[in-house]
Amino acid sequence: MKFSTNKKGNALVDLIIGIVILGLVSISVVGAYTSLISMVTNAFRNSQTSWFGNSVMEIYSAKDFDDIAGVDDFILPQFPGYTADITVTHKDIDLSTSTFDGGNEESQYKEIIVAANNVSDNSVTLKTIISAPKKFQQPGSPTDGDIVWFDDFELPPFDDLEERGYDIGANEVTWSIGTDGGANGDNYLTIIGQGSGQHPPQGGLSYKFDDRQIEEVSWYVRITAPTFPPDVRSYAGYVVAGENGMNHGMNSIFFSYIRLHPNYMVGIIGGQIFFYPLPQRDPGVNLENNVWYHFEVKNIDYTTKTFDVWVNGAQKQTGINFRDQTVSSMGSVYLYNYRGPSDNRENLRIDFDDLTIIDGGGE
Repeated sequence: MKFSTNKKGNALVDLIIGIVILGLVSISVVGAYTSLISMVTNAFRNSQTSWFGNSVMEIYSAKDFDDIAGVDDFILPQFPGYTADITVTHKDIDLSTSTFDGGNEESQYKEIIVAANNVSDNSVTLKTIISAPKKFQQPGSPTDGDIVWFDDFELPPFDDLEERGYDIGANEVTWSIGTDGGANGDNYLTIIGQGSGQHPPQGGLSYKFDDRQIEEVSWYVRITAPTFPPDVRSYAGYVVAGENGMNHGMNSIFFSYIRLHPNYMVGIIGGQIFFYPLPQRDPGVNLENNVWYHFEVKNIDYTTKTFDVWVNGAQKQTGINFRDQTVSSMGSVYLYNYRGPSDNRENLRIDFDDLTIIDGGGE
């Protein structure tokens, strides 16, 4: 039997073509595999870059507003080979119109841009806007009927009363801001201790402003005595208002304090005389322990040199004479405890809230 040499040649050609095709297929498979590996690697790096960028943004977003500043080549040890360039710019933003403008150091917003880079020079850019936290601020220049001062102690700073605008004189008390429930909110000012035995201007916490004809001063007060009825005769929780440079009774308009006595605890507001509310005059206004009371000195009249007193929304006394009849304006309000020579009340606590001073429109 004879075979055709032509068929043998065809078979050889087929074999060669098959090998070539197989090679091409192998090359394609290897190329596709290599490409796939490269894609997976790039996808992983991009994912890591995004993760890294988000981590950097979280760190910067958590910083105090004043500490947020730009930096180049920021790194994190848990992301070796990754760096971030951080750009921070001040922004002025009008939320009502959604407009963004360049700002300055006084701006209340910052734009943070994080450009995260990996070893392959691939980058991911993230952007966010951070707003400054609301802080307690003094009111602006007052006009007739404006609030000159209001503090409900709900906004920071909570650990620096001087930063809030108060002056702190000589005292032997602990000032702090309580957070377990105020008169109308969560927070309040608290004083714990005996006091220094000094009246203004040497002792106490004070707020001072340009002398004006203030029309109204009001506050909430609460006393927590370690024993009740009090086991000593004592005085605490003073509020005294008058001109700048006030010295105890001189240059003052009114004073208020809590009178502790073994038989009662009473709030007293006085001008030239102790007038309200002495127990024999109004025994129904004796104060209870650990209860908020709202004291208001209203209708302060610098012509007649008189004022009215309200307690818990009810008018209690009218036409009380200024303590110093020469006073023609108000420029300071003091809060303090006073220690008598026989007092012993290290654990006596006085709380204040919603301190308010309202301008009457006169200089």
